[in-house]
Amino acid sequence: MIMNPPYNIRIQQDEILEFYNEIGRRLKHHWSGFDAWVFSGDLQALKRIGLRPKRRIALFNGSIESKLVHLPLYMGSKRKGPNN
Repeated sequence: MIMNPPYNIRIQQDEILEFYNEIGRRLKHHWSGFDAWVFSGDLQALKRIGLRPKRRIALFNGSIESKLVHLPLYMGSKRKGPNN
């Protein structure tokens, strides 16, 4: 999946951080087993997706500094706990 969600420059989005947080929740719970690529110029909101990028590519959309991030989607957590 490739997406370019709004990032409050050309298209305004109320509560942008919550919007990106919801993108992360949807990707995690409904698209497990797939890969997502997200292109955004709101670098702070991009972090709110809450998924660890496998790859980050710095790009520009005109004069807007942007990133394209690769998010492999999986169920559960890859964090190592004390029992792992």
